[in-house]
Amino acid sequence: MSNLRSAQRDQSYKLFEGDHQAAELRQMWILVLYILIVVVSEAVVVAIGLVLDRIYSALSLPVSLSLFFAVLWFAWILAVRLTEPKRTKSAKRAT
Repeated sequence: MSNLRSAQRDQSYKLFEGDHQAAELRQMWILVLYILIVVVSEAVVVAIGLVLDRIYSALSLPVSLSLFFAVLWFAWILAVRLTEPKRTKSAKRAT
């Protein structure tokens, strides 16, 4: 009887451990995706700022700063949506 209980504990621990590893992997993936989106988007923002600086320099700083913070916000929203589990996406569509 005690062997059965210890086997059940070991299996439940393994299930928990697998879920924990999957959650850690998802957290790492969302951060990697966020950083990639930010790097690419900020390169575009820098290009816009440099072009705008040649055309109208007084407008370059406010536009660049606004786009900088908008990219940080938008990249997080996009990274969360892209890494959302498929079962959550289908559940949201059903409701």
